[in-house]
Amino acid sequence: MGAVPSGCCKQEEKAPEELAVAPRKAANPFSGPVLLHVDPTVQAHFVVDILRDSPEDSLGLSLMQAWHFPYLHVLSVQDGLVADWNESHPNTRLLPDDKIVKVNRVSGNSYLLLEELQNTVPPCRLRLTVERWTETHQEIVELVGTMGTESTREWQEGDSLHGSAS
Repeated sequence: MGAVPSGCCKQEEKAPEELAVAPRKAANPFSGPVLLHVDPTVQAHFVVDILRDSPEDSLGLSLMQAWHFPYLHVLSVQDGLVADWNESHPNTRLLPDDKIVKVNRVSGNSYLLLEELQNTVPPCRLRLTVERWTETHQEIVELVGTMGTESTREWQEGDSLHGSAS
């Protein structure tokens, strides 16, 4: 028997980045590692948690809704519960142009979001999930939004779901 050359069975040392699992070749092109998609145009994602003790407690919000919005667009914040939140939570303030994407457990449609805001009977907790977008995202939304402006309307507290309060 001959001598075994040194190093023939020894594994080569590899840099840590080379030790990553190589993608496997699968029959299904959609199988493989799942990647988490992070939208680079979403600058911030946070929750505003408001306790509304009585029906007289005003949120102090002016919002825009449209059938093609999966969110409520914040136009302005006036005196009320949201302004109080902003004062005591400077890192998660609700600001004009923020998007309310979820109210309590409701999401996906601006009309459902507004209905949840209006119909949640005090005393209650309103949990608003908010996104703040970069200017690029905002410009895209404004461009696309011009295609459906006839269905866009502003909502002030006290308005009904289907028109202004008299």
